[in-house]
Amino acid sequence: VDVSGSIDEDEARLQREGFATAITNPHILRAIRSGPLGRVAVMYVEWSGLDRHHIVADWTVIADEGDARDFAETISDGSPFRGQWTSISSV
Repeated sequence: VDVSGSIDEDEARLQREGFATAITNPHILRAIRSGPLGRVAVMYVEWSGLDRHHIVADWTVIADEGDARDFAETISDGSPFRGQWTSISSV
């Protein structure tokens, strides 16, 4: 997820909240369970350049509501990683 300098803290939190809301949505969970394996593996990484990234939530298997809730809590906790500007004009 982009957290470069053009993303302020409110926007970064909004992105995290959006992912947390989506992964716990009953329609999304139903789609996950109806897939060939009945589960998915997800991770949440904030980045702002080649060597500027932060793993917020490492690979996690989502198979049910509890898994989704735990993942959502993990990505909702803490402050977003603050990144550098990625515009070519900032080089």
